[in-house]
Amino acid sequence: MRIQRSGFYILFFFGIRYSLFPTCGFQSPQKWIAVSAQTALLCSVKILLTIQNKKNKMKKLTLVILTLGLFASCSKESENSATPSSVTQGPSANARTAKIFKANFYSSVDVNPAIPPTQCSGDLPTLANPGYFLHGTATHIGEIISTQSRGQDLTCNLSFTTMLLTTSISGQIAASNGDLIYYTGNDVIDASNFLTGAGTDGTIVGTWTITGGTGRFAGATGSFDISGPADFATGTFSFEAIGTINY
Repeated sequence: MRIQRSGFYILFFFGIRYSLFPTCGFQSPQKWIAVSAQTALLCSVKILLTIQNKKNKMKKLTLVILTLGLFASCSKESENSATPSSVTQGPSANARTAKIFKANFYSSVDVNPAIPPTQCSGDLPTLANPGYFLHGTATHIGEIISTQSRGQDLTCNLSFTTMLLTTSISGQIAASNGDLIYYTGNDVIDASNFLTGAGTDGTIVGTWTITGGTGRFAGATGSFDISGPADFATGTFSFEAIGTINY
């Protein structure tokens, strides 16, 4: 009676927990109620062996998964060690390259009273240079948008001794699609004809430095040299430019 009860309890507990009644030929817990003690004990042994086999299979499966995971991790580490990083050792796909920059520009005076002319220092204190708009075309930017391509003298100085007007400038150039190029520069204008009364014409030379921009010119660098005629009567100038731009 005790054996039958032991088989009963074991069969009931493990049979219910692991759904193993079919192991002994029973389709439900109700089918084994009337079995003999020997049958119950044998069935209990079968259940225990079945559970043990399942646990062993799970252990083997777990070991295989861990082994595969370790192998994959080692392979990945080996691959990373063998392959140089493109960020630190290889050139970036978006690396900036130096491109030839050429332009033909001319200026017009900005007469906006809200932006006063820059007062010059030097031997002609009444001289003041107004802001200007640029017009024309350039490589990489096409025909510029004049209303957005503006510059202004930051400083200017006229010397009677050298007969030169030197200026430092800052401004922007708007490409045909609206992208901007920012620049600063230093110019030298020959004022000898103007100062001697021989005429109002002169020449302008300088170097402009690209300091950034917007759109495809964001972070752009480079520089270009300018040279061309200037007119003191109209306060305008024109020039050809050649240099490089990186973007």
